Amino acid sequence: MTRHALIMADAIVFAIPACIITTRGIKSYASIWPLGPHWWYLLITALILLGFIPMFTAIVRRYSLRIQNLDEERQPFTQMFPMRGWILVIFMSCLGIVLKFFHIPTVFYAIFYPALGTSLLVGAILFAVMACKTSPREKN
Repeated sequence: MTRHALIMADAIVFAIPACIITTRGIKSYASIWPLGPHWWYLLITALILLGFIPMFTAIVRRYSLRIQNLDEERQPFTQMFPMRGWILVIFMSCLGIVLKFFHIPTVFYAIFYPALGTSLLVGAILFAVMACKTSPREKN
């Protein structure tokens, strides 16, 4: 894969779970809303979001820079993340699967998932922007 394709693959890997997680969080929030407007849930979600966005922004910059600095233009698919990144992806996927088997209160999903999903979506958008910056230009 080219550097451009690797960064676009990163964007896709971030975007798919972002959509799934955000949707689940919004559905959870909608299910607890009839019990009364819980503005503090939104406040907690916003605070979590303020913590996650800088973290994911740093990850995007680090991984994009790593891909741009690869020696050869063509790289295997496995080079889109460093080993630590792959471990994080596997851990987060397994954690998401394990959480399904526990009876976690809906409030947790309503607060945490929209923040996590939105942060992942911001990361996906940033990866897509970085990919556009590294796209091969036509030579005249």
